[in-house]
Amino acid sequence: MSTSNRSVTFNSDRGNDIYTESQRIIINVSPESAPLINTSDSYLMFSLLMANDKTGAGNPNYCIPDPLLGGCPFSNMTVRSGDNSTVLEQLDSMDIWQGLKNYYGNNSNDEQLQRIYEGKCDLVNKEFVAGNTVVPAAATTRNWATSAATDVAIPNRGGGFKSQFYNIRDTMLDDCARKTQIMYRFPMSGLLGSMKTELLPNIILGGITIELTLLDSSRFLRVQDVEVDVVGTGKIKIGYGVTSRTASATGIAISGGQQGFTQAAATVHAYGPDKRCYGYYTYYNAAGALQGTTAIPAGTAITGLVLENTADTPALGYGLDSIQNCSIKVGSKMRVGYDLTNAGPNRAGAVTGGLINSVVTSVEFINSRVHVRFQSFTTIAAVATVTTGVLTVGNPVICSLTSAGTPTFATAATTFNTVTELTTNLARYEVSNVEYVANVVETPQQYIETMVQQAQSGQLKVQFNTYDDIRVNISREALSNEMLLPTDNQRCFSLLGVNEILQTQTILTDSISPSSANLRDYIFILDGIRTPNQAVSLERMAVGRVNALAMIETEKALLESSIPLKDLRNPSKFITIGRRLGAYGSSVNLLNKTVKCRVNYSGSQPLSLLYHFFLYHTKMIQFSNGQLMVMS
Repeated sequence: MSTSNRSVTFNSDRGNDIYTESQRIIINVSPESAPLINTSDSYLMFSLLMANDKTGAGNPNYCIPDPLLGGCPFSNMTVRSGDNSTVLEQLDSMDIWQGLKNYYGNNSNDEQLQRIYEGKCDLVNKEFVAGNTVVPAAATTRNWATSAATDVAIPNRGGGFKSQFYNIRDTMLDDCARKTQIMYRFPMSGLLGSMKTELLPNIILGGITIELTLLDSSRFLRVQDVEVDVVGTGKIKIGYGVTSRTASATGIAISGGQQGFTQAAATVHAYGPDKRCYGYYTYYNAAGALQGTTAIPAGTAITGLVLENTADTPALGYGLDSIQNCSIKVGSKMRVGYDLTNAGPNRAGAVTGGLINSVVTSVEFINSRVHVRFQSFTTIAAVATVTTGVLTVGNPVICSLTSAGTPTFATAATTFNTVTELTTNLARYEVSNVEYVANVVETPQQYIETMVQQAQSGQLKVQFNTYDDIRVNISREALSNEMLLPTDNQRCFSLLGVNEILQTQTILTDSISPSSANLRDYIFILDGIRTPNQAVSLERMAVGRVNALAMIETEKALLESSIPLKDLRNPSKFITIGRRLGAYGSSVNLLNKTVKCRVNYSGSQPLSLLYHFFLYHTKMIQFSNGQLMVMS
C-alpha cells in the first residue's frame, strides 16, 4: 500500500485571539481533514508573550517561564471524541509532571532543543560584559575569579536580560517583551505524544477535541536574575536586593519567596558587601532637566534617576555598565535608599524605603550610564525621628518586585515585600496564534473504509499508555502518613510520587520542585504486601546526599514510565518516590487491589503538602454495540 504525508493546520476555536492565565484553549481536529494522524510528527504551535497585548500591559519585572517548565504553560489537558461525548484521555497536574520529566529526562542536548523549540530560559543569567582587552582596565571590564585567583577580562558573553522573550535596546520607551514561537509535542500524552509509534485513527473517533487549560501566572512565571562574579566574594545576584525563592531561608529574615530591602546591623542585608543593588548618581528635576552629581534635597520633586557605573563606584556597590544588566524596565517601580543616619554617601547606613510610586516610562543608556525616567515623584521630607530625607550619591536603588506596600521608615529595621504584596504584582503572560499541526498520512480510500468497518464491528482497537494523577494531602506536622491510592486500572507499569508545597505562590517561589525537608523513608503496600520488603531510606537525600536504594527505585520507576533517565547529577533537589510495578515492560493488574504508600518524616514536617502519584498504565479505545468506549 502506497502512502504519502501532508501537514494540516487546525486553529483554536477562537482563531488568533489572545489567551491569558487559567483560560481554556479548544481545538477541533476534524476526521475528514485528518483521517489518519502520525502524532510523532505532529505538534502544537503558539506564540508566547511576557505581557498582554489585549490590555497593553507589560510586566513590571523581567519574568520568564519557570526553567523546569520551559515555554509550556499548561495545567490540564482533555482529549475528547469529535462529538465531545467521550473522554479519551485526561491529563492533570501537567506542570508537576513536566518538571519531573525535564529534571531527570533531559541532558544538555535536550535542554538546548528546549531552548530552540520550547523557549526554555535560565533563571539566572551571567552579567553582560562588553568586548574588551585582555587586561581589566576599562570601566566596562569586570573582575572575574579564575583558578589562579587572578583577574581577567571576559569579552562579550551575551548575558544579562537579553533573551528570546525580550528585545533589550539602548533606548527603551515602551515594554521590550516580544513574542516567541513555541512548539509543544505533548510529551505526557499517550494519545497525541511524539513517542507514539502507531497512527491515530482519527476517522473512527469521529475526530478529536483537544482542550488545554493555562497555568496561573504565579505558577508559570519566575523573576529572572543577572549574576556577577566578584573576586573574593563569589557569585552575586544583582538588581533586586536580597531575595528568597524558597519556602524558608536560613540566615535571611524573609521567607515564602520575598524581597528584602533594609540594611540593619547584624543582619545579612548589608548593601555594601553584598553589592545587590545599583547606586544613585544624579537626577532629573521636576522640569525634566538633568542635574549635576549631587544629593537630592528632602521634599524635592524628581522625574528620573541616573545610576552609577563601574567608574563611579570603585569600592562601593555594583556599577551598572550595560542596560542589558539593568533589572529596572518600563513598567517597573523602584525602592530608593535614603540616608537616614547622616552617614554620608555610604550604603551601609541606608534604608531602602522609598517606593517610587510612578511607573517607569523609559530606560536609556546614555553616555555610559543608565537613565531611568518616570512621572513626578517627591522625596520624603522627614522620617520619624530622623531629620533628613536626603538621597545621597551612592545610595542604593533597587527594582521593586511589587507595586504595593509601604515600608516603615522610623528605624533601620528590616523591611521587605510581604507575600501578600508580591501577589499584587501583576505578572502576566499571553498565548496567541494557537494551532495544531497534524501530520496526516494519506492512504487509499478503500483502506480507510475497511478500517471504519473493523472498528464498528469491534475488531479494531486503539491502545495507548497514559498517566493518572492520584492526589493525597498531607497536613503540617504529620510525621507518619499512610496514603491510600485508589485505582481501577488493569495494566499498570509504575508509580511516581512527587510532593507539591501548598503555599501562596509568588514570582519568586518555585512552585514545581518538591520539598525534601526531614524526609525519613517510604514504602509501598500493594494488596497487603510491602514492596520493596524494607522501607526505602531518604534521610541522606533529604540533606543533599545520595541514597543508593532510593536512586535504584527511582531509576526503575522512571524507565517503566517511558521517561528516559539522562540526568542523576543532583537527585536530592527533586526527590521522587518511585515504584516499578511490572518489570521489563510487563504490567500489574490493580483492579480491586488496595494500593498504599507510607511516607515517614523525622522530627517535624513543617509544610502542608499535596502528593501527586502519577500512575503509568494502558488504556484502550474500542467500539462496542456501535458505541465508543474507553477501558483502563
